[in-house]
Amino acid sequence: MLDNIILYFKNLPHTKRYVTERLKQSWKSFLIVLAACLILIIASETLFSFSHLTDVKEVRWLFRIIVLIVFAVVMFTIYISYHHYMNDFLVTKLFNISAATPVVIMSILSFIMLVILTMISALVKPVTF
Repeated sequence: MLDNIILYFKNLPHTKRYVTERLKQSWKSFLIVLAACLILIIASETLFSFSHLTDVKEVRWLFRIIVLIVFAVVMFTIYISYHHYMNDFLVTKLFNISAATPVVIMSILSFIMLVILTMISALVKPVTF
């Protein structure tokens, strides 16, 4: 048990370097998903403004779009993590570190992306409370 803790802190620079390389490889795909979701939110808001729906209907459709975005981002994160897991497993076992570390970092990155998207959608919602 103590040996594992010592090995963890000994291999922490390797973990940090590997995770930063993984983020450098996948930041473009996360940026593309973020841009696509922002375009979807903006397009839905312009469509709502031209269709003259009531505020309640706009909110219902906006919440449905937000749920679709959350589902898409979660599925994208699972796909990216699954796609890179075999390589992550082999490399991280060479350094005696956990293979789940890059998966956790990708999950944190997708959580930050979802927070940004929900904050933007909360700012453009038609009903103020």
